[in-house]
Amino acid sequence: MDYFQIIENNTALKTDIELLCDFRLDFSELDTSLYGCPVDKYENFGADASGGKFGFIGDGDTSSLPIGYISSEDVVGKIAENLSDFFHLITFYPYWRALCSEKSLNNENWIAELESEQREFDESYEQRQNSIAQQLQLDKNNYSLDDFRAVLLSEHKFFVHSPDGNNTPSTDLFCP
Repeated sequence: MDYFQIIENNTALKTDIELLCDFRLDFSELDTSLYGCPVDKYENFGADASGGKFGFIGDGDTSSLPIGYISSEDVVGKIAENLSDFFHLITFYPYWRALCSEKSLNNENWIAELESEQREFDESYEQRQNSIAQQLQLDKNNYSLDDFRAVLLSEHKFFVHSPDGNNTPSTDLFCP
């Protein structure tokens, strides 16, 4: 499925995704002062409102490449095994950033509270979520927080550093 084409050609869907998921398509180049390592390639395809970047990690068929996230504060990590998992994550768990710690990801009460806050913040939350899921053919039963947890715990990590001599790597997105 060509998620990008579907989103690009549907203004209402694009708006729903921006509002619910804090995601917009953005194929611009990454800042040239940032390099991913040990990853050979990081191809940007999206951004969030705070300037974070979503991209493909590695080279090959984009439908099967892992997805990484580089926050505006250079906190980085792999967040999905592929594009389908990525859209499942941001659609059904738009508060995923708050779950990037072992304590948070395993705390069912915290997850329920985040879900409740999301509903209070956006009274169209469920309507937007259902609309996005239907148009992108996503099924919540095909993705769980266990899938997200497995990705965060996986060995495939990458870091960001600056070529200006500052070799301090970025902070890992997942903090167990």
